[in-house]
Amino acid sequence: MKKSFILVFIAAINLYAAQWQMGQVSIVMPEKPNKFQLQAQKELEFHLRFVAGKLEPGKEFTMFIGTSPQGAPRVKADESIYIIDGKKIYFYGDDGSGKLAKRGSQLAIYTFFKKYFNMRYLRAGDDWVFGDKKAVIDLPEKETVHFTTPLELINLRNYGNQDASNGFAPEALRTTKAEARAASLRESLWRARMRLISRHKFKYGHAFINWQQRFLKTKPEYFGLNPYGKRGLPDHQASLVKLCLSNEAVVDQIIADWVKSGKPQYINLCPNDGTPGYCFCENCRKLDADLPGERFHHHKTDRYLNFWNRVLAKAVKIRPDVIGITYIYSYYLHKPRREKIQFPDNLLCGLVPGMHENVEQIFNDWRAAGMKRCFFRPNYTAYASSMPRGLHRFLYDTFKLAAGFEFIGADYDNIANRRNMDLEHYLLARLLGEPDAKYEDILNEYFSAYGKAATIAAEYYERLRIRGDRSRQATKTKMQKGNLSVLDDSQLDKYSVSGHTEQDLLADIEILKKGLNCKLSADEKKRLQELIICAEHYLHIYRFQYAVTRGKEMEKYANILTEFRIANKAILNDGFGKTYANEQKFWRKIDSYNRFVRKTHFVAADPTAGWRASFDLPGLMGWLPRKGFIRITDSAASFDKYSAELRPSAKNDEIGIWRNMVPVTPGKEYELSFDFKFTGDVKYAGLRVVSLSPARETIARKVTTASSSHWIENKMSFKVPDGCTKIAIYIFMGKGSAESRVFADNIFLKRK
Repeated sequence: MKKSFILVFIAAINLYAAQWQMGQVSIVMPEKPNKFQLQAQKELEFHLRFVAGKLEPGKEFTMFIGTSPQGAPRVKADESIYIIDGKKIYFYGDDGSGKLAKRGSQLAIYTFFKKYFNMRYLRAGDDWVFGDKKAVIDLPEKETVHFTTPLELINLRNYGNQDASNGFAPEALRTTKAEARAASLRESLWRARMRLISRHKFKYGHAFINWQQRFLKTKPEYFGLNPYGKRGLPDHQASLVKLCLSNEAVVDQIIADWVKSGKPQYINLCPNDGTPGYCFCENCRKLDADLPGERFHHHKTDRYLNFWNRVLAKAVKIRPDVIGITYIYSYYLHKPRREKIQFPDNLLCGLVPGMHENVEQIFNDWRAAGMKRCFFRPNYTAYASSMPRGLHRFLYDTFKLAAGFEFIGADYDNIANRRNMDLEHYLLARLLGEPDAKYEDILNEYFSAYGKAATIAAEYYERLRIRGDRSRQATKTKMQKGNLSVLDDSQLDKYSVSGHTEQDLLADIEILKKGLNCKLSADEKKRLQELIICAEHYLHIYRFQYAVTRGKEMEKYANILTEFRIANKAILNDGFGKTYANEQKFWRKIDSYNRFVRKTHFVAADPTAGWRASFDLPGLMGWLPRKGFIRITDSAASFDKYSAELRPSAKNDEIGIWRNMVPVTPGKEYELSFDFKFTGDVKYAGLRVVSLSPARETIARKVTTASSSHWIENKMSFKVPDGCTKIAIYIFMGKGSAESRVFADNIFLKRK
């Protein structure tokens, strides 16, 4: 039988109606209302004014917030109730207390107005509130309605606009603290109106981000053995550190921390983020279930499931109902090959598939491994580009697939306040609040904002959907060609323009403009004009990025785009710091931007100060191939996943890659660090630095001998000759057989 998520039910109805004057109502509050009851009062007043056109105190009709009538049903946890009793309506529920205040009464108000006035909240902000405007309405003499949010976990995250990236935007487009605060409050209120309230509160997330700070000096054995034969990560990567999962002392430390915190029911076991730090020690490698010839990072699932089982084996002896929470993600996303979940009632799995993954297959695989409890935790809406995506059908289908496995809910990583994602946000919010909602119904609700131009809006968004699916597939193909085995959803940012042509975007605008010929209200026309402005924005972005790619008319299209954004800032409302940060590879090539934005907010980039090349885009990152270069590969990871794979010559020293015309400061000291890993019979590799002016000559040379099977760190210092402003750097290697390899990574030039 298909599971239904609708948890609204009517306990009692009397069909004899009373005729209510919705604009003439008295509102009665508790003696000491909490913060959400006060917000409920404001929301009730807003809704009454919306449906009736006015609100004035009335003697005949009364509405109570946070109060129930005598003999009313007792409130259950996370429940909201409204009761109609003649000419009185009671809105109450689980309102919590003190710092644990909840929105029970507030949700009861939304439930009432949804039922009787078809209220819809298509975007954050009062301008996007819709419903039936009726000053007079017949209501039952008696009615009791209970509502509980259908999912235990409901989250569409609200990352604000005002953050460290704010300074990337031109001054006129930066978000002030007041603007960011207002936007955040609008988003929070919208989520309440959509009833996106979790029934269950538990903490989870990358659990060990402070462990290196706590333990590296005293207990380095807790941490992953890196390919250099050392434990832990460099300080700038400390929050990404991974644990030595085979070390039972790590399990004991987690249990000790949990006991010290009071043995709460939930214990956070989510691994830290990112690629660096996975343990290469012999005992951890024994926990893996790699296939012959498989890359190190391709499958870490079995080591992690073995680890979670061992933690829970000790935890359940202390508290039998303990629940460990973990992510099923990244290199431990795909099904275990050897291990099974040994404590299925005690493990809650947050599945984080990428956009290219088969969601149904992943859920099926983990169910076969013993998974009973799970939630959906995608990064699908953590998207910073201002270009449209058209992924609304994809989001609907993947949610429904996950819901079909009777998950406890969903938590979407999300960047809020993006006009290019309005429909996607509304669709997900509707599904989180009503998982049985139908795709066509959700879209029709959204398009109703455009009145008689709804079919025009539907045609426009369908065009975006078709291109969005095409772009998603194209992105997957590009990532695979780049040897990226795991497609992070943020990669869509890099290819956001590639799914569109200028002809597509021009046609979008013309289609939308046809809607202006429809008979529209002033508000409907305004909303359609705003949608046209958004479509024009996408065209300007496309033209700007295309101009930079060609290297022609860059300043012209940069100015057009920025001036358009300034003129329409209030409509686009993109949080332009994130927008310009996302577009930095283009804006860095614009002289006016570098003069008036980067130099006023950032320390001016000094090309002679140095750089770091880790090949992790993946790509050569400014290096040029020579005869000894094979590829950028993930076959021999250092701190991160990718390195340059080089092949020696059987007869002579060979150059693998080189970097030309590197800017330096005459007369200054520099440090050049670099890492190598050797296989086969090649004996050494090194770096040579050559001055290009005033005379071409070698000014530094350093060799690393193949003395270990681990990665080997090395560095050298050199002084730039007077009058020299450019150098070249060569990576060379000694003779070796055809099967021998040298891997190079983490090349770091720094002026002292």
